[in-house]
Order: sequence, then structure tokens, then C-alpha cells
Amino acid sequence: MGASLAAMTLASQVGIGSSVLGGVTGFIGNKNKGKAAKQQAAYQAQLLEQNAEIARRQQVMVQDKADADIQARSVETSATASVQKTQAAGAGIVVNQDTAATTESDTIRAGTLDKIAIQRNADLEKWSLQVKANSAMNQSALALTAGENAKKAADTEAIGSLLSSAGSVAGKWAVA
Repeated sequence: MGASLAAMTLASQVGIGSSVLGGVTGFIGNKNKGKAAKQQAAYQAQLLEQNAEIARRQQVMVQDKADADIQARSVETSATASVQKTQAAGAGIVVNQDTAATTESDTIRAGTLDKIAIQRNADLEKWSLQVKANSAMNQSALALTAGENAKKAADTEAIGSLLSSAGSVAGKWAVA
């Protein structure tokens, strides 16, 4: 009977030890899980912030292209009006009156409308890029919040693991 009591005591000590070890291991594992989730979320947020910066840079590029296109259209309009005026003069038409003047005016008006359309299209594209940048920044903030929440949840799980282990150890200790 003495050997059997010793075996039970040893078995209960092993049970208590394994419960403590399991609790500590669970605590460490949950803490690491929370830290990893927070780091992953921070990385994701950083990528989203980079995407927002790219969208902002693209806005500048869109406006630069629009400015160049508007300038090119101005030159083209002036050249077209000059060619029309020269051809009319070469044909013996008085260029500052009637049809010739109307044609030149129409050419200039069409060029102005083209420049307005170029700028409007650029403004729409820039607006779309601004929405994209804002969305990326909002997603970045959400990722950081999710990471922080995952860390808090893992910390709570870690404490729960220790408490559960403590309860198990106490129950085994009372029986021993």
C-alpha cells in the first residue's frame, strides 16, 4: 500500500507539473500570437499607406500630363488658326471679316473646349485617385486597430490560460 501511495503522489505531482507547464506554454504562445498579429497588421498598414502615397503622386502626374496636353492643344489651335488665316489670305479672302473671321473664331473656341475637356478629365482622374488614397489610409487605420484588438484578445487568452492552469493545479493539489 505504501508503494501505491507513493505512485499516486508521484502521478499527482507529474499531473500538477504538466498542468503548470501547459499553462505557461499556453500563456507564452498566446502572447506570441498577439505580438505576431499586431506586427502583421502594422506591416499591412504600412503597405496601405504606401499605396495612398502612390495615389497622391499619381494625382500630380495626372495634372502634369493635363498641363502638357493643354499647352500642346493651345499650340495646335494657334497653328491651325494661323494656317486657316494664311490659306484664306492666299485665296484672296479678307481674313478679319465674315466667314474667315468666323472660322478662326470657331477654331479657337473648339481649342478652348478641348482644353476644358482635358482639364475636366484630369480632375475626374485626380478625384478618383484621391478616393483611392483616402480608402487606403482608412484601411490602414482599420488594420492597425485590428492588430491592436488581436493583441488584446491574445493577451486575454494568455491570462485565461494561466488561470485555467492554476485552477487545474489547485484541484490536483487538493486531491494529492
